[in-house]
Amino acid sequence: MKLLLILTCLLPLAGISLHAADRVALVIGNNAYTSFPDARQLTSPRADATDVAMQLRAIGFTVLEPVLDGTREKIIAAKARFLEQAKDAQIALFYFSGHGFQVGEENFLIPSDMPRITSYTVLKDNALLLRDSLMVGLEEADAQTKVIVLDCCRDNPFAAQLEKALSGTNKSLRTKGGTGEISGYGAGFYLAFATSPGTTADDGNGQRNSPFTSALLTHLKDKAGENIRDLFDEVKETVREKSGEEQVPWTNDSLSKSHVKILAKLSSEVATAKDLTTGQPKAVNSGVAQTAMPQQKGTKEWEVFRLGDKDYVNGASIHRFYRFSTHEQDGEDVWFRSPTIIMKGKIGSSELFINNIKFILHKPIASIGGEVLISRTDLSYIIDPVLRPSKLNARQFDTVIIDVQDKDAKSSPNGREYTLQLARLLEKDLNTLGFKVVVNVSDADVVSPIDYVELTERSPNSVFVRLCCNQIQQGKAGINTFASISKEAGAPDQTDGSNEPISSPRPYDCESVALATALNALVVHRFKLVDLGIKRHYLEELESLTCPSVVFNFDYMEGDAGTELIAKSSGRLMLSLALANSIANYRIATLARARKPEAVGEP
Repeated sequence: MKLLLILTCLLPLAGISLHAADRVALVIGNNAYTSFPDARQLTSPRADATDVAMQLRAIGFTVLEPVLDGTREKIIAAKARFLEQAKDAQIALFYFSGHGFQVGEENFLIPSDMPRITSYTVLKDNALLLRDSLMVGLEEADAQTKVIVLDCCRDNPFAAQLEKALSGTNKSLRTKGGTGEISGYGAGFYLAFATSPGTTADDGNGQRNSPFTSALLTHLKDKAGENIRDLFDEVKETVREKSGEEQVPWTNDSLSKSHVKILAKLSSEVATAKDLTTGQPKAVNSGVAQTAMPQQKGTKEWEVFRLGDKDYVNGASIHRFYRFSTHEQDGEDVWFRSPTIIMKGKIGSSELFINNIKFILHKPIASIGGEVLISRTDLSYIIDPVLRPSKLNARQFDTVIIDVQDKDAKSSPNGREYTLQLARLLEKDLNTLGFKVVVNVSDADVVSPIDYVELTERSPNSVFVRLCCNQIQQGKAGINTFASISKEAGAPDQTDGSNEPISSPRPYDCESVALATALNALVVHRFKLVDLGIKRHYLEELESLTCPSVVFNFDYMEGDAGTELIAKSSGRLMLSLALANSIANYRIATLARARKPEAVGEP
């Protein structure tokens, strides 16, 4: 079972450092240049950058907010965030569409507020030097694979005046119409230019995308899982043919064999299929309501055991179905391992860790006669939605409802202010990612369930995220994310100690678990915060919601390690971006098969 892309969307990969699983990208597109004549303005870069960002997200990248018509200040700020995210990343990709040119052996990227060039000093002080500004930073960040894609080899509008300015000062400096060849860089780089060194590229002649970016978008969809060199060979050939040999893209790299296959697309296993109720386990006790079991073609029958009045599944069945490489028990410690997943727990404990993300099970892990046993309910409604989010009966959504309930924020003097500010930042970041957003704020101590039903009915294709910011005691700060469930959602509510009878869940309860996982995992790992666990939680006012719903609970206290994040404006900016990307990752993980149906693994 190919779970790599599922886990890059919901969980960090196992067995490697925090950022080593990250696939991060920064895209920039500049149409408008303040000092350029009308004839030198561009038409496609903004659309180029927007479309590339969307396609990169579709193949599993975390993409920072695209910079459109970026000034030098905005580009430098975005680059700093990008280099921070790129630390120890598996792959860091930089894409630029706009004006760029070569002087001497150096390549310059031109910001939108570039002044009129009257000297080489003006150029160096205001443009961005590709090697010193970006490539050195990526090497210092120690990203494993560094991809730079430049659709900026276009006419230099300053060529004549720059030649004149430089003619009396440095004869070795020569301007060229496009960006030039780069050499002498470190290992792990892949450089792709829209055209050959010293030549210019087509802006698109009024089309939405330039010829180079149009070809890149096409082949990223079709060949993202292939050798990166083969992928760009296809891009080159497409541009060459469509331009009648007038534009020939150019590439160069310092990749080893381990770097070559790095643009993995969504595989056949990353897909939405049937819901978890499509298969039935062998009956253990027909007098007891049964939870659904995940099914897959060719899988042997599940081995279900009875402990008291509860059903449990043995470790051998879990090992076989999810195709773990190994399953072992060492004293009280239990392990399931594969190249991309490490799932571990302890006999007698309700804590389960999947790639170091904590989940709170409904029933402790048990062991009888050497058999590791996990509650059937936990397997169906917690573990399976996390390991196979693509198998949920998820539907397309285009709207995010952000709920701020003041009765939760009032436990902190600043909780209301911080939560509202975070909600507004998140609204902006989600809009940038293409989502519609509804921000709901309630001052009531008790919110009527009808209010929330009406809210989701007005936005039928939505997910619901409640933000809670609480001040707590010293040493208790951390992230606590709840997946909202109905009162009879297959297990008791984990927050009140009740023991409701097992019944059928709402259609969205398992999706809520996957959404909670996406939010919790990215935030906990990105900011090194205490993980208080992902739980399923019953809230009466949310019971009738007709969409996935979660409560993201940020317990903080100013001055406590890691928890000032919410109290600082810079921290709220970073947290908002992480939450927005988490929601985008959830959509990728659950909806891939809607883009490309495939029969492998179907029930």
